[in-house]
Amino acid sequence: MPKKDRTVPLPETIIPEIKKRFQFLKELHKCDIEENYSGVFLVNSLGKKYPQAAKEFTWQWLFPAIHLTHVP
Repeated sequence: MPKKDRTVPLPETIIPEIKKRFQFLKELHKCDIEENYSGVFLVNSLGKKYPQAAKEFTWQWLFPAIHLTHVP
């Protein structure tokens, strides 16, 4: 499957819900950072190229798992 960015049209009526979602995610991300979590899994060698990217908000999931994945 080719890895390509997609543009998806969204109705303006859901913009307030999306903004609420991002605010929730920012707060969740802040808590995760305070708990010193390792960050998200990044594709290919992105983690090597950008060592701090896994913890940056930009790379976090829009719909994260309920529980963090613990990797020994």
